[in-house]
Amino acid sequence: GFHQAIDEVERQLKADGIPAPSGPGKKIGVGVAGGFKNMGFGCGFEDGAGAKISLTPEGRFLLHTGAVELGQGHDTVVCQIAAETLGVSYNRVDIGPVDDDHSPYAKGSTSASRMTYCSGNAVLTLCIKYKEKLLNYAADRFGQIANYLDMDMEGVYDVRQEGTFRKSYAEIGQTLAADGETLEEAYYYVAGVCFPPQEQADNIDKNMLDHRFQVAYCFALQAAIVEVDEQTGQVKVLRMYAADDCGRAINPGLVRGQIIGSAVMGMGYALSEDFPVKDGYNQIKEYKDLGLPKFTDTPDIRSIYIEEVHPFGPFGAKGFGEMALNPAAPAILNAIYDAVGVRITTLPVDAAKLAAAISSADHAYGEAEIIDWSPYARTWW
Repeated sequence: GFHQAIDEVERQLKADGIPAPSGPGKKIGVGVAGGFKNMGFGCGFEDGAGAKISLTPEGRFLLHTGAVELGQGHDTVVCQIAAETLGVSYNRVDIGPVDDDHSPYAKGSTSASRMTYCSGNAVLTLCIKYKEKLLNYAADRFGQIANYLDMDMEGVYDVRQEGTFRKSYAEIGQTLAADGETLEEAYYYVAGVCFPPQEQADNIDKNMLDHRFQVAYCFALQAAIVEVDEQTGQVKVLRMYAADDCGRAINPGLVRGQIIGSAVMGMGYALSEDFPVKDGYNQIKEYKDLGLPKFTDTPDIRSIYIEEVHPFGPFGAKGFGEMALNPAAPAILNAIYDAVGVRITTLPVDAAKLAAAISSADHAYGEAEIIDWSPYARTWW
């Protein structure tokens, strides 16, 4: 999806055009940066995730996973995957809190941009198995033929003639409760194993298993348009374009939110955030003094999601959580260089530092060596 991200950002930049400076002494610059992010732990660690599901007496599907919802949208996505796989309404699927007494095991932490892929695949396979289990139970309990039963938004029904047999999910759940039974299914998913070509493996003992790759990667390209005040060194980010390949976007709204939030985080990393430590002690004591961007600092952010689907991801999804952050700061620094010809190599780029660099005769604040990469361009893909 990286090529598509490049093409889409270029297309939108050309269509929108570059704004003019707001006044004298102001310079406009455009910077671009790309990046990629692994999906999963890699380095020989198992990427596994568990899930389980049951039908409640109220006719609702109660889902449990071992992954924590920490703002990345995990719970929304896995409930969508469950509903789509079962063929029921999203509003009929509940997810329980992560609890050692009830939650299935999930190998490792909720991290590494892996939960949509790993937890999503666990839920997908779980619900395929659970649907079969529920239809078989309904057939046995109510004297039907399982091969003729299916599920829809309201319940289990006979596909041959509408109205011949139908039981709502609440009726089935209440029957289970009356019989003292629980219809539950659990599944543990382990992501596949990917190896580098042996002749290209960079570990000396050729230990392929302990140095295996991640099963998927996400790609991103970002462009930043900045305005720099040559006198004060003040930088204002006017617009950012962020194109991210997340595989199938299970929930486009969540993807857009992740892109916007990550772009703002990257802007803060580039321009204002600082966390100095001296002799092991934090020098900034209060959160408000960290230089975090405020809502009013947010520029115009054009979020673009690229859907280069993964053949083994749930409905083609890969991962996403950390990807959109990676290119933001280098794109902004490249835009500053484009505007005023100064290459800053330490972050954050505060106004005083940039003003001093602009006024210095030789731009001594880390002028980067210019390398002509054109002979190598795209040869690796």
